[in-house]
Amino acid sequence: MSKEEFIPIVRTMKAVYVDPKFIPDESAITVWYELLKDLDPKALMAAVAKYMQTEKFPPFPADLRKMLQTNYMSAEEAWSHVSDALWSCTSYKKAEEAFNDLPEECQRTLGSADALYAYTQGEWNESVNKALFIKSYNPMVERMQTESRMSPSLRTALGVSSRTAIEDKGDGND
Repeated sequence: MSKEEFIPIVRTMKAVYVDPKFIPDESAITVWYELLKDLDPKALMAAVAKYMQTEKFPPFPADLRKMLQTNYMSAEEAWSHVSDALWSCTSYKKAEEAFNDLPEECQRTLGSADALYAYTQGEWNESVNKALFIKSYNPMVERMQTESRMSPSLRTALGVSSRTAIEDKGDGND
C-alpha cells in the first residue's frame, strides 16, 4: 500500500476517534504507515470499518492487524484431517503423499511425513494419538496466528521459523 492510499484510512479513523492525541501528527502517520504498509488497502479499510463498528476506543496497529489475521480450523477438525490421512499410510511413500495433502497447520504440527508415518507404526491408540496431536496443535495455531499478524519484513527480521510444536516440546528453550 502506498502512503497516498493510507492517508484516507487515517482520515476515516480520525473522523470517528476525534481525540487529538490519536495519530496527532505527520510523525505518527509515518509510524502507523510503516507498521501497516504491507497490508492491502481495501482489506485494511474493511478492518478499520469493522473495528469502528464494534469497538469504542481507538485502535492500535496491532488491533487492525488482528482483525485481518488468518483463522485456522479447530483442533478437532485438524485431527479429523490427520486421522483420515492415516488410513492411506500403508507405506512411507503413501505417508509422504498424505502429508503433502494436509492443510498447512496440520503439516506444521506434525513436522514431517515421518511423524505421520510413525503414528501408523506399533500399537494404534486413537485417543492417545489424538490427545498428543491436539496438545501440539493448539500452541502451533497460536504461533501461526501471531505470525499472520506480523508483516513479512518483521518475520524475516525476527527469523521466524516454521518449527513445529512437536519439535518445540523438547528443546528446553521455551
